[in-house]
Amino acid sequence: MTILAIETSVACGSVALQHAGQILERRIDEPRTHAERLLPCIDELLSEAGTNVASLDAIAFGRGPGSFVGVRLASALAQGLAAATGVGLAPVSSMAALAHRAITEHTGKTDAEFHVLVCLDARMNEVYLAEFDPGDGRASARGEERLVAAEAVEFPGDGRWIATGSAFAAYPSLLAQARERFEQLYCSLEPRALDLLPFARAALGAEALVAPEDWRNAWLRGESA
Repeated sequence: MTILAIETSVACGSVALQHAGQILERRIDEPRTHAERLLPCIDELLSEAGTNVASLDAIAFGRGPGSFVGVRLASALAQGLAAATGVGLAPVSSMAALAHRAITEHTGKTDAEFHVLVCLDARMNEVYLAEFDPGDGRASARGEERLVAAEAVEFPGDGRWIATGSAFAAYPSLLAQARERFEQLYCSLEPRALDLLPFARAALGAEALVAPEDWRNAWLRGESA
């Protein structure tokens, strides 16, 4: 299968390509250059893999939450490419992708059952919050993603937990509490296009791709904010 993945919900964007048993990636580390760099990076990946856009089986993108501009950019580009090639979309929660990255980091440190809390800075003294489990090759959501006031965050009670997300660096009080509750904190991780691929493979296998004309961005916070 050939899958293109686009993740620009955070400052450092990336694109990835799975094709013929190989996975390639390009990072965009310069903030505010996503719009200029995305298409050249995609062209580079396709050329390196020896394939083209017409050969894609699915296009995955990070659907947020995250930067409104970045999420719009990824979804618009993915929709445009999907409409031009006739392939389906795999919208992936950027929080689920980040949970998957944290699980990947942590798996080498423990073989015990654990859960993942993702807590992202949403600005305006608010955070995006969600919980996940290690799943069958990808993170599995335990409940709904939600927007809450930073001072209203409640950490999960029982069980073994790790945590990740930008909110811990943004809110020192959360960081202090988290150090007492979680067995490991991954504060500097960000979702990457590579992390979208397991979710896209699952959607493709389940015939759960979305037609480009049917996708509409949904926001935990109102778009006008």
